[in-house]
Amino acid sequence: MQVLDDGVSITLTGTDSDPLFLWAIGMLVFALIVAVICFTMPVPYAIGSVAIWAVLMYFFNQKKHAAKTQKRYARGVLIIKNRHLTINGMGMSLSDGAQTDVNGDSLVVSDRGIAHRFLGFEDEREIAIAQAVLMGRKVAKRSASITLNENG
Repeated sequence: MQVLDDGVSITLTGTDSDPLFLWAIGMLVFALIVAVICFTMPVPYAIGSVAIWAVLMYFFNQKKHAAKTQKRYARGVLIIKNRHLTINGMGMSLSDGAQTDVNGDSLVVSDRGIAHRFLGFEDEREIAIAQAVLMGRKVAKRSASITLNENG
């Protein structure tokens, strides 16, 4: 973490993951199984397998829709200033109604109907500092003086 003149810069070192990827692979495999059932089994089994597949497709679409309103950031450089943040070169200003919450090992910033979840902090102290700076608190730098001793 680096303290800037008007904020902080934090390097996120988490792991990116896509929860929809496993769902999509599972749905593809299940669709192939349904196709085999439809060609080889009697009609009642085919109708039942298609019905189960339709229900799973409904839940997949619900997860996909929820993913549109929730963004995840786990890697990159996060620059936080008062009511403004930049992640990997993409900046966003927060409105007055923005909310920040600490949820376990992540910082969740909710603004304008979208929840931005930041993961990959080194410790809880970084999360607390990031939340405080977003809400307008100033960060004070402590300068250390360096002196060189001459060897005789």
